[in-house]
Amino acid sequence: MRRSFMKRDGICRNLLAAFAALACFHLAAQEKSRDVRWEASFKETYSCKATGRDVAFAVRTPPKIEGREKYPLVVVLKGGPRVNPSADLPFFEIKPAGGGIWGYRSMSAVDAMQAIAFMKRNYPIDPDRISLAGSSAGGSGAMHLASLHPHEFSCVVPLVAAGNDYPLTSFQNLPVAFHHGDRDWTSAICDARVQFQKMKAAGCPVILQEYPGAGHSIPRPHEPITKWMLEQERHPVQPDPKPIDFLEGAAWNLYRGDPMIVVYGTGGGHPERLKHLRAAAEKLARCGGPHSGFMNHTRFPVVADSDLTPEQEATANLLLVGAEEENSVAKRMLSKWPVGFEIGHLTAGDRQRLPMRDQVLSLGLTHPEHPDRFVYLVAPHLEDLSGFAA
Repeated sequence: MRRSFMKRDGICRNLLAAFAALACFHLAAQEKSRDVRWEASFKETYSCKATGRDVAFAVRTPPKIEGREKYPLVVVLKGGPRVNPSADLPFFEIKPAGGGIWGYRSMSAVDAMQAIAFMKRNYPIDPDRISLAGSSAGGSGAMHLASLHPHEFSCVVPLVAAGNDYPLTSFQNLPVAFHHGDRDWTSAICDARVQFQKMKAAGCPVILQEYPGAGHSIPRPHEPITKWMLEQERHPVQPDPKPIDFLEGAAWNLYRGDPMIVVYGTGGGHPERLKHLRAAAEKLARCGGPHSGFMNHTRFPVVADSDLTPEQEATANLLLVGAEEENSVAKRMLSKWPVGFEIGHLTAGDRQRLPMRDQVLSLGLTHPEHPDRFVYLVAPHLEDLSGFAA
């Protein structure tokens, strides 16, 4: 399966590393414009298409300014500048739920983008003045999120964090202001200094503000930080609009914004194995991404193989749990995929057969009948499944 993207750059515990971000997209037709509750703090919700559940996030609004039609939006992933919206600093603020996932990766990154989209549709937000901030893990998460969507933000402000797993080219037109204490032993300031030097050398608009004697927090007042954020405006030059094709890999295809259903096998005639397969499916339904732990605010639907409907199969990606003799859906898929099983071995054409005894097979391919859907199989070839869902 090939898709186009912008160029800018146990259950088994080891299974968590296989999963990446699954998009939770709004059902825009179900959302309606609403009256603004000025100078207030409250919760909003968006509908997550991937899980079929509502996800809540925190909102703070400014006082209404006469004659003003649009307002900046400050997205705080965790911590961030501690400043209340006011007449002097009028802005909307949101705090996405994050889902309990460290560093705002995978599902939590998608959560943030969908909360932003909701605000742009339903509130008087200036799309050119959406800034991103966070402290510690929220700060590194802000850098990661901004690197994926550099065209969405006016600036990024990581506090006591820098991160390093992102392409610097994403920040060539996106201002970044690192704020860090020089006595921070939790997130060493040398990380921020190195990233600052690299970004400066790459021609990125970057600032590093050091705070002598400060540890893993930025001393107040934070109003100057917020004032700088509100002054920034999204760069009119977008990242290279020419898309490039690349081959997506494995479980990443499960997390592109479509619904997903976890399907556990009910065959095999062993009640104890069925219990463990269902427990494994329930645990995978809470998985939020690679190395990210589990979501605490939503989960994917779980069904038995015998209960999966043709409509569900046609409209959702599938995560199948159970070996081919246990999961009827897996057995049907394997009969049409270019791989198969023969006397306890995985076969693929004339390649060497792989013994599966005491192994857990993880295999992802497109759906043979619905090529726009992806199927990922987790098949335990284990005699004892008591530790499979641990």
